[in-house]
Amino acid sequence: MGLVNAFYRYLYKAKGTADDFSAVKANVRNNVHRALSALGSVCRYHEGDKKGASDHVDPTALVVISPSKLSWSNLSDACYAMFRVFIEKKDVGTKCKALRAMCGAFIARPRLMLAVEHTGVLSDVMSDKAHPDLILESLKCWCDILLSEERRIESGEAKEEMDMKESITTSVKISGDQDGDSTLVGGVLTQHSSRLYKLTTNTSPAIRHACVELIGHLLRQGLINPMETVPYLLALQGDVGSPLIRQLALKLLIKEGCVKFLLRFSLSL
Repeated sequence: MGLVNAFYRYLYKAKGTADDFSAVKANVRNNVHRALSALGSVCRYHEGDKKGASDHVDPTALVVISPSKLSWSNLSDACYAMFRVFIEKKDVGTKCKALRAMCGAFIARPRLMLAVEHTGVLSDVMSDKAHPDLILESLKCWCDILLSEERRIESGEAKEEMDMKESITTSVKISGDQDGDSTLVGGVLTQHSSRLYKLTTNTSPAIRHACVELIGHLLRQGLINPMETVPYLLALQGDVGSPLIRQLALKLLIKEGCVKFLLRFSLSL
């Protein structure tokens, strides 16, 4: 806990020193970014966050606490509150690091992501007003969260976590409602599907590529309607400056059977 407390203590001292960390000394800015990355990784992989955290979360009630009060039981909540402070900073580098750290907390606690969705944070990082680097980082984070949840289910970890929860009765297990976390992440992201489709026309090739990758994960997991993606994936066939994006979009069209459907439809005209 000592090393974790050291990272948290550093952020606790630094949070009020500047609103724009691009204007401070490079070593201070780099240390802040390292501390955010470290705490994000701890939140992601620390088993206590998964076993001890409450299923019902009110993100507005989570506040930054004194380092002297930090413990394994409140680490996830305190770190999220700290990440929220730094994601509000003006410089995009710190925003991206804070979002990446927040992603670690979301992976460990999908219900936290659901609760945070209502605060508007997820919409803000993908909005037209957001910096392109922040939008790109958000798309990468959503991909990581989806893939992590997919691995959790396929590895059997989801069943192990379910078995450890004494509150889940046999009838609930049989009914198939035991692992709501498996659908929470996808449900949150599908709320932003219209924004994802719009980002396929973004001027940044990196954002377009990351967006198509995310759409591919959502399609593979059956979280969005394939036919809704057809106009956007077809439009990307005209992306003459980015052959990799064209190939990825075409691969998704073929995999979902959309090409065959369109051919049959055109022949029937």
